[in-house]
Order: sequence, then structure tokens, then C-alpha cells
Amino acid sequence: MKKKVCDAWVPKRNQKGGEKGFFFVPSLQELCLEMLADNADAMVSLEGVPDELIRKLCNLLCDSRKMNTRFLELLLSGSPTEIRLKDCSWLTEEQFAKYFQTCDTTRLEVLQLDQCGRCIPDYALLGTLRQSPRWLPKLITLSLSGACRLSDKGLHVLASSAPALRSINLSQCSLLSSASINILADSLGSLLKELYLDDCLMIDAAQIVPGLKKLKHLEVLSLAGIQTVSDEFIKDYIIECGHNMKELILKDCRKLTDASIKGVAEHCPGLCALDLMNLDKLTDLSLGYLTNSCRALHTLKLCHNPFRCFLVFCYFLCLIIHLHIACP
Repeated sequence: MKKKVCDAWVPKRNQKGGEKGFFFVPSLQELCLEMLADNADAMVSLEGVPDELIRKLCNLLCDSRKMNTRFLELLLSGSPTEIRLKDCSWLTEEQFAKYFQTCDTTRLEVLQLDQCGRCIPDYALLGTLRQSPRWLPKLITLSLSGACRLSDKGLHVLASSAPALRSINLSQCSLLSSASINILADSLGSLLKELYLDDCLMIDAAQIVPGLKKLKHLEVLSLAGIQTVSDEFIKDYIIECGHNMKELILKDCRKLTDASIKGVAEHCPGLCALDLMNLDKLTDLSLGYLTNSCRALHTLKLCHNPFRCFLVFCYFLCLIIHLHIACP
């Protein structure tokens, strides 16, 4: 009787590898973090754990919708230097007040409470921050993306309580008006370096130019989705203040034309990153302006624009040649 020859064992392809035969092998650290995330309710302390690992664990818990008040209490215990939660949609006003009122924020340098629209209205900030031991004396980075109940009044409280702030993300804070930029300028005019205002629909770009000009050291500005951003805004602001700019995000600012890109190219000599996605009024001229002037540029986003493929290729070829010339 002829023996049946068994097929060779073939390992199951990892989903991340697709059909091309590539395999994703998680590191030991990743496996350990996943196990900790699955058993987070059994953890009793984060003392001695490096901030980087706590950050990764928080991201895993947020992504898997397992973040809760039990773990939040561990994060806030002692005197933390970082609190990073990229999804606070589960947190209520009462829980926010209960846990943050007793938190020692004297050493806190990074506070990220994104998607916190449910838990942070103005009165919650007023009641919570004013009862903190010393408010936020060392805070450098603040992110409140999606704080849809935060108004200019609440922002004033925050800016006043964080005198060392360098970076603030207010994306999708739909109640903020143009006056919010003056509030930041009056409190942080000589310090603020990064400002994110994506999709703040009540902000009129023309009205915030005076306030932006007071932010003397601003290096990163994101205005994605603000439809009032126009060629006139770029002319009024960038020509005077573009010399400090390192990153500019203009995604979905659909009124912009080649004139704006010319202004950016000529007046932002140190620009390293530029996002021009979904700007359908741009033409191939914009690529020429960038090629001729933006020699420091290393990140450029051009998706969904009407550029001809050949000219995009030529632009990147010029950029590569420049990089080869500039690098030893």
C-alpha cells in the first residue's frame, strides 16, 4: 500500500503580513504590555514604572476600551509627571472632579485628556483646578482635543494655571471663539511654541491674526479644517511671522491657492513639515515654489490634490538630490 505523503506544515500568516509572506513578530515588551492590559484591574501600583511604558499601556487600554477609573486612580497616585489619555469619552464629570481634585499636580509636565467633551465643561475646570495643591506650575504640554464643552472662559482658567505651557492642542473644541487666541497670547505670548486648532469651527482666521502675532516663538501651527483660512490670512500672518515656523498644517483649508504656497515658501525658510492635503485649488506652480525655496522641508503631505504625477515625481527627485548634497 502506498503511503500517503503528508503536506509540509505551513505557518498561519499573520494578518498584518497579508498575502505577501511577511510576518509580524511582536517583541517581548509588546507581549508583556498586552498581558498587563488584559489584567489591568489586578494591578495595584505603577510606582517605579517608566513613563514610556505607562504611556504605551494607556494607549492599549484606550484602544481596547478597557480604560476605567480603577486604572485612572493608579495613574494619578503619588505625584505623576505625565498623564496621557487619548480617549476620555468614558469619563463623567463626577469622576473627573473626584479623581483630579485630589491629584498632586506639582510635578505634572504632560496632560493629555483627549475626547473629554463629556467630562470637562467650564465649571468642572473651575471647581477642580482651583482645589488642586498648586495647580499646574510645571505643565509643558496640554492636549484637550475634542473638549466640546470648553469655552473661552475655561481656557482662560487653564492658561492662567499653567504658566510654563509650551504646547497646547485645542482641536475640535467647538465652543472656542477667536477671542481664545488673545487669551493664549496674553498669558503665554513669550512661551508658546505649538498650537493646534483643527476643526475649531467658531474661530475666524482673519480675527486671530493679531493674537497669533503676539505668540513670538510659535513654531508649529495647525489650522486643519478651518474654512476661513484664506490667501489673505497667509499674507497677513506668514509674511511677518513665518521666519520661526517649522511645521504648518493647512489640511482641508480649501480656499487656499498657489499664492498662499508662494508666501509660505518665501517666508518660512526653516519649514520642516507641511500638510497641504485636500486643497483642490492648488496647481503645479505650488510644487515649483516649494522646490525653489523650502530647502529644510523633509515632510510634505499632498494627498488628494490636482498635481500632475510627473511634476510630483520631479519635486521629490529635486528634494532627494538636495538631501544628498546637504548630507556629508
